[in-house]
Amino acid sequence: MARIENGNLVGAVGPVVFYTVNGKTFARSKRKPAKKRGGKFVSKTNNDFTLVSSSATPMISRLKEGITMPFTLQTYNDLRGWILKQYKEYGFSPQWPLVAKGNMCQVNPLMDLRDCLMVSLQVNDMGNGQINVSIPALNPVQQIKAPPYTIQVKIKVMAVAAPFTGERRYASFVMDQYDFAYSDAMVPAQSFVLNTGTKKGNIAFVVVSMEYALVSATVYSKELKDLPAAVVAVGRMG
Repeated sequence: MARIENGNLVGAVGPVVFYTVNGKTFARSKRKPAKKRGGKFVSKTNNDFTLVSSSATPMISRLKEGITMPFTLQTYNDLRGWILKQYKEYGFSPQWPLVAKGNMCQVNPLMDLRDCLMVSLQVNDMGNGQINVSIPALNPVQQIKAPPYTIQVKIKVMAVAAPFTGERRYASFVMDQYDFAYSDAMVPAQSFVLNTGTKKGNIAFVVVSMEYALVSATVYSKELKDLPAAVVAVGRMG
C-alpha cells in the first residue's frame, strides 16, 4: 500500500511501485513473486535462463557439424541470448509456429545473411518431425552478394531440435545442401525436407549458411568474412 513520506508517494499502487531517491519520486513495475525450488526462491527469469541454456547449448554444439566457421564463447552467448528472447516471448504460448522471420539471428556477426542471399525463404512445419525449407529460383549474380573471383556457391539448410525440459541435454541435427555456379544463369527453386526425428512440442530452429568457392569449384573459402550464416526460423514443432 502506498503512503506519503516527506511529501513523496512511496509504496505500491496496483502493479506500480513508487520509491524515492535523493528527494525524487520514481516508479517501476511490481516484481513477480519468485518460485520456491529446493528450499530456495528462484525467479522466473532465472528459471527461463537455466532452461534455455541447458537446452540450447547442445543444439548450438550440433550446429558446428554443418557450419564451417569456428564457434567461440561469444557465439554461444549470442545464440543463447537470442533464443532466450524468443522463448520469453513465445515459449509459453500453445501456438508458436515455426516460420521464417525477418529478425534473423546472425550466427556470424561479421556477415548478414539478408545482404548475401537476397531472396525470401519459406519454412514450414510438416508435422511428424519434418520441416520443409524452400528457396525460390534465383539469379546468382543479381541476387547473391559474393566475394570477388567467386566461381561457385554452396547453400546449406540445417535444422536442430530439442526438448526444452531442462532434464535431457540432447539435440537432433539434420542438414542438406546444394551447389551451383556463380553466373548470370537462373538456378531452379529448391525444396528440402529435413527430418529431425523430434517429437511434437519440442523446440526447433532452422539455419541457412553460405560458402563460396573462389579458385577451384571444390575448394571453399574458410575466411570468416566469407561465411554468412543465420537462424532464419524458430518455433515449437507441431
